[in-house]
Amino acid sequence: MKRIVFIFLLLTSVASAQTFPDDWGRSVLIVLKDSVIDANQTDFTFPLVYNDTVRTLPSEMFDASSPNASKNDGGDIRITTDSAGTTQIAREIVEFDTVNNIAVVHIKKPSVTSSGDDSIWVWYDQATATEPAEDATYGKEAVWSTYEMVLHLEEDGSGSAPQFIDGTAQDHDSYGYQLESADQVAGKIGLGQGLDRISGAGNQEAIIDSVGLSANGKLFTIETWLFLRDGWGQSGIFSENSVTNLWSGTGNSLNILLDLLTGSTGFRLYTTHDDAGHGSVTSGSKPDTITWYHVVATADDDSLILYVNGVGVDLDDISARNGLNNDGKPVVLGQYQWVDNGDYTVYATMDEMRFSDITRDSDEVSALYKTQNNPAGFAIVGTPYDVPVAGAYQGSVIMIGGG
Repeated sequence: MKRIVFIFLLLTSVASAQTFPDDWGRSVLIVLKDSVIDANQTDFTFPLVYNDTVRTLPSEMFDASSPNASKNDGGDIRITTDSAGTTQIAREIVEFDTVNNIAVVHIKKPSVTSSGDDSIWVWYDQATATEPAEDATYGKEAVWSTYEMVLHLEEDGSGSAPQFIDGTAQDHDSYGYQLESADQVAGKIGLGQGLDRISGAGNQEAIIDSVGLSANGKLFTIETWLFLRDGWGQSGIFSENSVTNLWSGTGNSLNILLDLLTGSTGFRLYTTHDDAGHGSVTSGSKPDTITWYHVVATADDDSLILYVNGVGVDLDDISARNGLNNDGKPVVLGQYQWVDNGDYTVYATMDEMRFSDITRDSDEVSALYKTQNNPAGFAIVGTPYDVPVAGAYQGSVIMIGGG
């Protein structure tokens, strides 16, 4: 009698559904150039940008006809520090539009070296992936864990308040005052707000955080980008006041101004302290109009320092003064206010307003300026590749015999 043997090959997949990185389709290496970083950085934030002139992400991510395109909201994008995808890091998708081919993605890398090129990997092409929760381990709030307020100023300031959403966990969402849809204009990184001065009291455009920042003590850092369209008198960039006269009154205040009065030209950081006098630093020269400036103000136990385009331009000794207590007053961006003397709006486009209650040093300020001023000079995009199939398929052979 003949024996008949049936052989069944059972194929089983090792990978499980929607598991990172196994179920992502594409990855790309981004090289971070050490020539931009003057000293090693910890918890350093930087942008990846894609538009008509700056491309630090692969073009295929925005190609709707490509099988390798990313999701239109960027919800499938993940970032790691290794090619195997085992070490994720936090990212915030500010803009990601595959129709208009624009993107702004902020990343926080735990460490960036100045003694050799560094690397990250961008993962995408996962149609069912969703955006991580804001407070997730690698969500947007984790990007800004060393900040108290981060406003990207991308939104339409004429919409329902609060229009401007804080990227941090501190929820300093802010609202536009007298802003119009037309004020949503091209910024330094993505979109920004075009602030104007309108004749008449109470008609000055501004952005207001009604919660107030906790700048208690001497430590703070304020950062922003400004594109100056005109300059006159004294106009505000950042203002938090409880004084009746900015220059001679008592109370507490923290102000960054564009001060173009005779004998006091340029950007100016000015603080008042109830019982400890004033602190003041100035850039000392009139800035050009139709030009972007990165303006940073810092304070520590000893000094106020003003930086313009990554370079420290002035220092004031405040070692004998008490720390700042801002009394929880609202923060006004784009103008400064005297309680009795009106308000003064800067005529400029403002982008990326950030506040932290730590002192960022000169090396970090320089690195922040360079990586934001020229993202493509820091982040060099490589050639995308298919993510290897995890494990491939395993087979089992079952033999059934008969006689």
